[in-house]
Amino acid sequence: MKNLLRRLFNRGSYHSRERPTLSLELGTLEQLPGPDSAMKIPEWLAKFHEPLFHSRKEVEEYVTHELGTIVPQGWSISKPRGGDLTWIIDRMDPGHSNAEDYCLRVPSSLDLVILTYGNTSAGPFCLHHALQKAFVIEAVMLRRFSLTECLSFLFANCEPNQRCAT
Repeated sequence: MKNLLRRLFNRGSYHSRERPTLSLELGTLEQLPGPDSAMKIPEWLAKFHEPLFHSRKEVEEYVTHELGTIVPQGWSISKPRGGDLTWIIDRMDPGHSNAEDYCLRVPSSLDLVILTYGNTSAGPFCLHHALQKAFVIEAVMLRRFSLTECLSFLFANCEPNQRCAT
C-alpha cells in the first residue's frame, strides 16, 4: 500500500514534467495518531451513528426554534392539522395569484429532514407532481450543518413551491 501511494503521489508518477506534482511523505502505521494522541475528533463526527432526535417532541422543539430564527420577513410558518411533522413556510403576499411556499417534513423515523422547493400544482395530476424537488439531509448531519444553515441556503438559492388557484 505504501509503495502504491508513493507511485501515485511522487514526482515520477506523471508522464510530463510540465504537469503539477504532489509529494506525499508517508510514515509507518506506528506513527499514526492513536487513542491517546492530541488529535481530537469533532463532536458531530464522534456522534455520527447516534440519532439526533429520540422523540417527536424533540423534533418539534428543534424545528420550531430554528424556523423562528431564519424565516424571512413577509413569510409565515404554519403547521397543518394532524400529527405530521410538517411545517409550511408561506409567502404572505395577497398580490400573488399563486400561493408560494416551502415545506419542511420529518418522517416518522425521525432520521431525515426533507425541504421541498420549486414544485407546482399546475395542470392535471401527473408523475411530475408526485416526484418532487427536495433537499434531503440526514438528521444526524444537523449536528454539523444546522437547520438554519440549510434553510438559509434554500431561501437564497431555490424558488418556492407554486400552488395554483383552482
